[in-house]
Amino acid sequence: MEVVAITHAKKFGLKPGDCLLVSGGTPTGSGRTNFMRIITMPQDKDLL
Repeated sequence: MEVVAITHAKKFGLKPGDCLLVSGGTPTGSGRTNFMRIITMPQDKDLL
């Protein structure tokens, strides 16, 4: 899920070093958010 979020964030102009909030939940569905992470946008080479 983080890789998908990072990929989309890059399209919106976030750069390496910027912070990104990722939230989601399992099972999926409306109102089922049960985790949240704050990640730092990695360098492109770190995504391999």
